Amino acid sequence: MDSQDLDPQAMTLERVYGVSTSVRGGAISLSTPGRNAVCYIAAHTAILHDCDTGQQTPLQGHCNSISSLATIPDRSVVITADIGPESLVVMWDSLSGQPIFTMPAPGEGGTRTVDVSNDGAYMALLTAQPPARTAADAGAPGKGEAGPCQQLIVYSLLNEDGELAEPKVVAAGDVRARSPHRCVRFNAAGTQLVTNSRGECTFWAVHGSKCLPFPTSAGEDRAYSANAEFTVSNFIPATDMAVTGTVEGDVIVWASWDGAQTVLQRRALKIIRLHYSAITYIATCGDMVVTGGGDGFVRFFDPKMRLQAWFEEVSKGAITSVSFAAPTDGAHGHGDPALPEDPSGVSASTEEVSLNKFHAPDFIVCTAQHCIVSVHAAGFNSETGGPEPTTIVQGITGTVADVCAHPHDHFIAIVNTAGRLEVWDTAADALVHSCVLKDTVPTRVKYSRKGGVIAVGGAAGHLAIHASSDLRRICLLRNTRASIVHLDANAGGDQFVVGDGAGCVSLYSHERVRGVLSWEHIGKYRAHEAGLAGVAFCKAQGTEESLVSVGRDGSMAEYDLLKSTTATGLKMSRFHTAAKAPGQPVAITVPRKAAWLTEGHAGVAVLCADATMKLRVVDLARRCNRLTVLGPTFGGVPQQLVCFQAGAEGPPAVAYSTGDRVVGIAAGPLDGCPERSMGLIAHPGPVAGITVSNDGQFLFTAAAGDPVVNKWRVHADVLAGMAANRKGVERWAAALEGGLQGELYHEMVDYFYLCQVMSEGGGQTEPRHMSMRVPAIEVPDIMRALGVYLTKSEEQDVMAEVILLTGAQHADTAHVGLEDLIQLYVNHRPVASVQAEEIKSAFLEACERLAGQARRGAGTPPGTANSVRSRISNSLKNEDDEEGSDLGELEEGALEKEHLHELLTKYGEPLTEEEMLVIGEALFGMSSLEEALPDRIGPRQFTEEFLGFEVGEEGAA
Repeated sequence: MDSQDLDPQAMTLERVYGVSTSVRGGAISLSTPGRNAVCYIAAHTAILHDCDTGQQTPLQGHCNSISSLATIPDRSVVITADIGPESLVVMWDSLSGQPIFTMPAPGEGGTRTVDVSNDGAYMALLTAQPPARTAADAGAPGKGEAGPCQQLIVYSLLNEDGELAEPKVVAAGDVRARSPHRCVRFNAAGTQLVTNSRGECTFWAVHGSKCLPFPTSAGEDRAYSANAEFTVSNFIPATDMAVTGTVEGDVIVWASWDGAQTVLQRRALKIIRLHYSAITYIATCGDMVVTGGGDGFVRFFDPKMRLQAWFEEVSKGAITSVSFAAPTDGAHGHGDPALPEDPSGVSASTEEVSLNKFHAPDFIVCTAQHCIVSVHAAGFNSETGGPEPTTIVQGITGTVADVCAHPHDHFIAIVNTAGRLEVWDTAADALVHSCVLKDTVPTRVKYSRKGGVIAVGGAAGHLAIHASSDLRRICLLRNTRASIVHLDANAGGDQFVVGDGAGCVSLYSHERVRGVLSWEHIGKYRAHEAGLAGVAFCKAQGTEESLVSVGRDGSMAEYDLLKSTTATGLKMSRFHTAAKAPGQPVAITVPRKAAWLTEGHAGVAVLCADATMKLRVVDLARRCNRLTVLGPTFGGVPQQLVCFQAGAEGPPAVAYSTGDRVVGIAAGPLDGCPERSMGLIAHPGPVAGITVSNDGQFLFTAAAGDPVVNKWRVHADVLAGMAANRKGVERWAAALEGGLQGELYHEMVDYFYLCQVMSEGGGQTEPRHMSMRVPAIEVPDIMRALGVYLTKSEEQDVMAEVILLTGAQHADTAHVGLEDLIQLYVNHRPVASVQAEEIKSAFLEACERLAGQARRGAGTPPGTANSVRSRISNSLKNEDDEEGSDLGELEEGALEKEHLHELLTKYGEPLTEEEMLVIGEALFGMSSLEEALPDRIGPRQFTEEFLGFEVGEEGAA
């Protein structure tokens, strides 16, 4: 993604709602005597959170989910690392949030976890298992062959003067185990390390440039079961022993023994039950070991593992992180602070502390319920228990399924896969309401247009209606077994429309039945054979509201809401193919004003995004494509669209999200200019939903695999201003290969002037005045000369756009300039060449339909070969004529030549017999194509031998 296309002012991250708790140690305290702050992970962003003001500073730089978080002893630097391709390790200034050092993570899979020594001099990094063999982890711990090795790498963080410097490798070693190691810890002196997997624990020592492994053993007495599953490890302060937690709630104490060849060899000394659930985190505090459990308890133990203190009031689920404030003497590091001094000023010894009162700094814990809690340690000594634990960061309580903004207020509704509905106040940045959704796993959420109720669609077809004021359930309806994938609300606030995974459209209305107002199911209709791209209510000024659905085959259905009642069911009024295009529609939206998309349009417009990266504006009244533009090309095909306007006077825009990570905006009215759109990596994985605030100032995006919703401030005027700075053909330079100095542009200029000369009498020699415009009817021929072969329906779309561009009454009398020609070329040429797999799919689908028709005794079915006809034609440019050749062995999807001939001449946009003769002459040098074809034709032979394409390794034809 070009940095020029990604203007930092067009979208800026304003706030992050949510805490990722899948990473152990994913929240750390940055508190010092003069600061009260924490840092935590939220998907691929780390958040610096000021506990006093609530202000956030996002640390943005990772494209993948952050897998580890650490800090140096004085808390001035935060270290983040991510897991996945092209991963990074970044050191950040914890005050400013600016990166200090950035380096590529070693290994193919990124970083599993990092740790920093107590003196801040070294960093240990454990790489993730290479992605090609991650399935090796599927076996039971302790069984199976060793998988591909990870690496343990130790870096120096300080230069010769003891100052922070760019990390340099000191030593490294391979970690060979049956399952991936996922924890690494330094001992207090920084001379040894411990790592563990689910079934193995290994100690390490740095010797020269190598990290030498010392595996553990169960000992002569088999202190633990061979099936024990390990969780985390850490060293016991002031000893040479270490502990490893298990999912049963035990710790295994590792120690050397008299007969060991070196003190680095350790075996299980004993096993101690510390919790009655899994031990999920182990930290150290002074000379104490601190454990967090799946029961939500935090417990402190002395070096002999005797219980010193316990905190059981958190009550927020399993503990995933425990972190203490920075030490005051600088002698101890993250997770290992010094014991506090006595208030009298006389330092207390460890023995005195142990014999008298419990002493520890205040600490924070992160829990599985996605919140960070501050705990007052001194409260343990109080007879009244001291202050209750305080939630300082409240997260979203599960992986987000969808998000929707209130139409008139600063609230957003969030549903998650844990089965909860939450309402957040985005002005106060606080959770205001939450409820458990019984009997349904939510997939979609939508406010009514008046904001009084919230509709929640479920995976099993349920539609739950809740009061937005207190989330009280009003009713639960179910009229389909398929998952609800689309949900929209009407302008009157009394209807919802549902689109399900089976392709059915269902209408629900708030109606008076026997004198009582209730939500009723009006009816269900399945108009589209290929499934739904979207459903939406639409209304033009001065007209009645209507309902429209678009199928993935390009068909469009309109429904009559006035005639749709509980007695008659949902009534379809019109069915047409206005959204038909070479690419399947994948998403739709309906703006409140059609002029947001195309200037001067006063009717109802439906915006469709299709699989060919185009955005198509369909005029619902005329049932035709009004405009086709190049869509945003950042990160794949747009899967969701939202039209909005920033305030009453702000510019219109379209927000979009792709299937993987990218979210962006395009300034309206749409024209396809690349400079009027942008995109950025908003999440590390698929985007679950997008919604725009009621004032159009903020875009909210939800991550499909994370409990995170991001709040972005959007400035569509920035994009509009950038494009306005360039005039004429300069606006389109970025869309042409080589820009205005490239061969393509010069070729377009040559064809334009040639057409101009020919249209004004090419044989004349006397001087004449040139209009600098060409007849619009010549545009298709110019585009064919440039290698863009339009279908007949696409030519009609181009002519309709010419009328829109020029303001002419008819295309026959319209003329276009060079800028208009470039705009039409950029918007209508294919973004990608046809793929061999697409041709094969067309053959296979034709065969399947043929078999179905044969079983029913019908004729030849309509095939889908024509769906890629125009793209095949585009790829024919500059191909040499080739004679037919033997096909060899038959392949899957082969068709009889009679059937192929019928598909090409009778379905889709049928070829005429004259066109078939031209094709036969061009491909085979024969006037009869039917005579040149063998009896059966397979997709690969059709692609390589007839069309003359070379199929590459990635299947590009």
